Amino acid sequence: MGGTTEPISAALNESYTENADLADAVRIAVAALGAGGNGAEPRTLSPATLEVAILDANRPRRAFRRITGSALEALLPEPDSGAAADADKAHADKPDAPDN
Repeated sequence: MGGTTEPISAALNESYTENADLADAVRIAVAALGAGGNGAEPRTLSPATLEVAILDANRPRRAFRRITGSALEALLPEPDSGAAADADKAHADKPDAPDN
């Protein structure tokens, strides 16, 4: 973890799930890393901005295995379609401006 770690650690502590599967663990980590700590705006993280690896304890010699490319893309949450839906709803809730 780089940068300001306190907000990231706090977000991880709030979202921690014991025995989470890999997809859930990546989702939790990406959400924590993207959270806007200290009043900063939340960030959208893409595969190009992430370096993901797991400690593979099933190998004869424990070693990290990187997760890249389409394998990483499959684990990442979809871009925040909820924000777009909220923006559309907010726009729909506003009365139309009068024609001048």
